[in-house]
Amino acid sequence: MAGSVVLTTSTKGGLIGKYSLAWTSDAAGNVSGNSVDLRHGTVAAFTTLPGSGASAPTNLYDLKLLCDIHGVDILNDSGLNLSSTLGSHQAVFSYNADKSAYFRQFVHGGGYTLTITGAGATKSGIFDIYVSDSLF
Repeated sequence: MAGSVVLTTSTKGGLIGKYSLAWTSDAAGNVSGNSVDLRHGTVAAFTTLPGSGASAPTNLYDLKLLCDIHGVDILNDSGLNLSSTLGSHQAVFSYNADKSAYFRQFVHGGGYTLTITGAGATKSGIFDIYVSDSLF
């Protein structure tokens, strides 16, 4: 296990679960091996907040949320090349083959692992993901 993750959960409006993962990278600048359980539904959005001052990650660090069963990034690479100073708030969509239609990203529930690379030694931030009970 590399780095550390502390999870807190809450409910927003009864239908949306908020999962807040406060992370700290290891000496190599990585976070991995910290699985958390998410409810099933769809990803409404996610937010990234880098640490500040000496805790700020290296600019253009990468963040993925990998499904423990399938190994795919449920953020669809939306967490790549993140700013070391600015937070971001994004929706996640899946597209059909010719990108003529899109759908909110489905989460089957169960284990997901936050993976961060290139953050710098002992840097930190917060990753929040909002999962809706609604499938549409």
